[in-house]
Amino acid sequence: MKPAFTTLLIVFISFHIAAQTVWAPLGAEWYHRQGAGLSEPIGMGYYHSEVVGDTVVKGRTCRKIERYKKVWTGDIVQLDPLLTYARNDSVYLYNPLFDRFLLTYDFTAAAGDTLTFPAPDSLIWLPNDSTFQVRVDSVVLRQAGATALRFFYVTTLEHSFWGFDGWYAERIGSRMWQGAFPVITIPEIDGFFRCYSDDSTFIRLSLETCDYPFTTSVGEPGHALSPVLAPNPADDALSITFTVDPGQVFLRLFDDHGRLLKEEKAAGMNVLLDVKDYPPGIYALHIRTKEGNSVRKIIKN
Repeated sequence: MKPAFTTLLIVFISFHIAAQTVWAPLGAEWYHRQGAGLSEPIGMGYYHSEVVGDTVVKGRTCRKIERYKKVWTGDIVQLDPLLTYARNDSVYLYNPLFDRFLLTYDFTAAAGDTLTFPAPDSLIWLPNDSTFQVRVDSVVLRQAGATALRFFYVTTLEHSFWGFDGWYAERIGSRMWQGAFPVITIPEIDGFFRCYSDDSTFIRLSLETCDYPFTTSVGEPGHALSPVLAPNPADDALSITFTVDPGQVFLRLFDDHGRLLKEEKAAGMNVLLDVKDYPPGIYALHIRTKEGNSVRKIIKN
């Protein structure tokens, strides 16, 4: 019986190790849309984060995530890096305000659990060791490229000021940048997260492409940004007809993974887009004119 017990123990340990969360692998990238600000339109820009290597902080080896913000004017602003590590299926982020690593995500949770996290910021009415709580409503597997990720759908408990705005997930982190976010409602924003990718994973949860610097919009009927696309679904070509003369038109075609396939410049009220060389599927067509920007869904037969 001893060899059998040893075999079972080895299998259990191997499964447990395999199930550990992968966090911040080298080269991993995140894109988040830029939020509302006093001097910038909502969504007009994005944040880019990338794991560039290891470093040592407070005696602990951790990942270094370099970040920048591309603002709506087109300028790039370098941001302070994030420092993070994972242990026992939990993720910790270094908090320079408190000068220590704080538990940020717990991937050991199950539906029905109540989780307690340290608050990521110090507010006048909250002590430095303040905490917040969320209830795990469900845990759902979602496929992202070759990887299945666990999404933890959570509800912030009433007495808590901080939360995750609905969910956090393996590899991705949270919906609103990295870590917890004040529990407030901004009607124009449905979450800042756009894309995450690493060697085996790609996921995009936004109609916007990962690095698209402007918010998407569709004009009112009769507006230059409300063209008629036909036929849609398309076989070989797609006709784009504007109701008013848009002037110069810039077209960018993306696949459903956010990869840029084609860029074209045209003019006039009728533009023809050749799509015959692309396989059947769903595509995003970004249309830019002097009036602004629009994104339309295209189905290729």
